Amino acid sequence: MDRSGGATVELLIPFETSGLKIDAVKFRPFVWDYELLWREGRFVSSLALLSAMTGMPEATIRMIRRPDIERVFAVMSILVPEAIRDAMATGQWPVPQEQEDAPSGGSEPIADHASPEAAAAHNAQFSLDDDLAQDAAE
Repeated sequence: MDRSGGATVELLIPFETSGLKIDAVKFRPFVWDYELLWREGRFVSSLALLSAMTGMPEATIRMIRRPDIERVFAVMSILVPEAIRDAMATGQWPVPQEQEDAPSGGSEPIADHASPEAAAAHNAQFSLDDDLAQDAAE
């Protein structure tokens, strides 16, 4: 973990996708918004949460090889609150809440980010400070 509350996992086995070399997975700090979204049932899988925490599309995360994927999830488990870590370990995902009064676009589950741009746009929407928004845009 770094001083910002995030972390970086240097991959033992880097790979390329869409002409980009992926040699590390950089985690943003776990902000309270992620926990709120979790409680609302908006993350449909651990990959969706990992995608939000890193800004990487799920398709890219799926390309990470062993033993790197275990190392990435180990760091993720350190960054998430204990209650979320325990729920993920036992497969207890919150059920999405029905939100009749939710603003348009505010209640869809967060599944997959089809592109780095989509991931960045989503994460910028829910950022709590300017530094996180700048990281998401990169």
